[in-house]
Amino acid sequence: MHAWPLALLPTLTAALVPFASIDCMRPWLASSTHKVVGHEGLLKPRLGTDADPITLGLMEADDVACVSSLIADAFGGGIEVIDNGGQSWEDKALRGVAAAAKTYDSTEYALGLRARCGARLKKPTRITDPNDRGAVMLIAARPSGSECVAAVELRLRRADGAHPTPLPMLDALRDAFSAKSSAPDRPYISNVCVADSCRRRGVAQALMDAAEHLAGPAGWGYDSVFLHVHEENPAALGLYEALAYEKLDALDEAPLRYFYKRLSEHAPSVSDVVAAAGR
Repeated sequence: MHAWPLALLPTLTAALVPFASIDCMRPWLASSTHKVVGHEGLLKPRLGTDADPITLGLMEADDVACVSSLIADAFGGGIEVIDNGGQSWEDKALRGVAAAAKTYDSTEYALGLRARCGARLKKPTRITDPNDRGAVMLIAARPSGSECVAAVELRLRRADGAHPTPLPMLDALRDAFSAKSSAPDRPYISNVCVADSCRRRGVAQALMDAAEHLAGPAGWGYDSVFLHVHEENPAALGLYEALAYEKLDALDEAPLRYFYKRLSEHAPSVSDVVAAAGR
């Protein structure tokens, strides 16, 4: 994570589309047992204030900059800077370099988000449209402020253990020149991240559960989800283990590890998933 001088950062606002306004998400809100989530789709007071509550919802076009900034903080390769208020030219130069690196990372992630989400950014409420294969970003943000505090991405990808790519056209090129497998497309979860101020408070678990609900029978109609995680990310590994994801060791490609979760009793077994991937 990076400590950025606020004066160098652009103002980022999050508009989002609240879960409470989306038909297929309202049953999830009504039945949610997560202690951090209220039935109205707001996070409890310890994560926000009554004046500017943190809301669960879907990313729309105006949120891309805010969400990509959060992802860049979590996964970007920018320079880490602790701003001690120094006014020497070296301090100012380093802050400038750090801000430039942050901007580059955010711009790169924003490009990927826009490409993967496609038309869903314009009509995010149509998330169950079977003809739209764009990604969906489930986020927690302050609608009136400049803070996106958590995000989870959900999209369809071939469940064959191949490394994820940021752009759909790269996936298509890889599939065109690689050996064909019978692995079907399945909902794929990625870019799970939470701001420092909201970690260890159940926000990631809540968004993961919401993503599984959306991927399942009440939403996209699938019986399972899968994901990759870096083998040197113990926090993420612990999260997925706690959420009952099963390891698919046969599909691992270092440094990424492969996990799978059944959303229905009719979902294929681990061995069936591996066999379909040709492993």
